[in-house]
Amino acid sequence: MRSFVIIAAVLCLSGCSLLGVHILHDSLTAAQHSDLGYTYEKQNKLELAEKEYLKALKKDKALAVPCFNLGNVYYKMGKSKQAVKYYRLGLKKAPDQSDIMNNLAFVLMEQGKFVEARKWIEKAIAIAPKPEYLDTRNKILNRLE
Repeated sequence: MRSFVIIAAVLCLSGCSLLGVHILHDSLTAAQHSDLGYTYEKQNKLELAEKEYLKALKKDKALAVPCFNLGNVYYKMGKSKQAVKYYRLGLKKAPDQSDIMNNLAFVLMEQGKFVEARKWIEKAIAIAPKPEYLDTRNKILNRLE
């Protein structure tokens, strides 16, 4: 019986050495991480969305969409300073992205930064006079009065 235990122990230990350490590599692209983040965001799983958007940015620092989406997630989380940070970063990567300008203007308005908010919403409207941009501008102008 004793020899059986020794043989079993030797086989177990040698088997464990064959397993080794396996490093898993992230096979998703930046766009796939961004899409997954968007899915999580729509399900209101904001922490998971945040992680996926950050992974997207880590894989491709030139992308503006994850910045925009991170701004939206941080706004929903009540982190307006972080939202502004990522909206600004998105605009550095895509300076003519009027949706980012609109959202930035809205958050700045909520922070009481009406002059800067108005500047951004006017730029957005100059690019594309969408109804939602006009609504944001009206809200800003009402607060300026």
